[in-house]
Amino acid sequence: MMLLLGALVATLGVLPPAASARSWAEFPRGGASHEYSHSLTTFSPEGELLQLEHALAAANEAPSSLGLVGEGCVVLLGLEPEMPPLLESGTPRAMMVNENTVAVYAGLAPDARVLAEHAQDEGVAHEAELGEPIPPAALARAVAEKMQEATQQGGTRPFGASLIIGSCTGSANAAKPCLFQVEPSGWHCKVHATAIGAGAEQLRERLAESWQPSMSARELEELGCRLLGEQLPRTRDMRRWRSSGTATSAVITHSGVTVRRLGIGSGDAHGEGG
Repeated sequence: MMLLLGALVATLGVLPPAASARSWAEFPRGGASHEYSHSLTTFSPEGELLQLEHALAAANEAPSSLGLVGEGCVVLLGLEPEMPPLLESGTPRAMMVNENTVAVYAGLAPDARVLAEHAQDEGVAHEAELGEPIPPAALARAVAEKMQEATQQGGTRPFGASLIIGSCTGSANAAKPCLFQVEPSGWHCKVHATAIGAGAEQLRERLAESWQPSMSARELEELGCRLLGEQLPRTRDMRRWRSSGTATSAVITHSGVTVRRLGIGSGDAHGEGG
């Protein structure tokens, strides 16, 4: 037996399993972990769900979106990609959930649309059962739970989109603006200002430097347009899209939602009403 094993080593240049054993943790990324990249419910040796990592990449390489809370208002901004010449319209960047709640996204538009429709259904069901609008925190949690469920079921895949959900309830003298970020993993958090999509980390750093809670809706729009404008040079390197130089803005107050298209880059919030 030993002679046969020695001949095998000499002929093939391989070592028997006992002699070549390596800890799974020693395999570099893209090596042993690559075997797990097609499995949604199996962790890699590094403790990652690689399909979830791919879903996050789909969101992080998509047109950027911002959310900002101000004085009695929430402003959401979604960078508009260039449209193919034969395409008239697509999934709106700002999607209504109810009369005081809007979601913007970064990632796969069909996935974002399904999540927005789920949020709408949750809101309708809550109001039908309890006779009152669903609290924004409960709405964000319901969307996060749907996204998390998609990370641990066979025969499906994670949602390839991140959402920012903005809402403003209350009255003119006691407005209650709030903002939530929801990620493909099911992670969600209440925030004052945030960014998702391409360049999100840099955008959040700039928001931390410039955002103030006392800002008006117009000031928030101008800040958001300026920061998105700073990202325009980056879009030349994007593989799947380029910016159109415009953004969809949704201003949410206690009295309703105003949606319009803005030019970006100059810091001026001039655009068409919607």
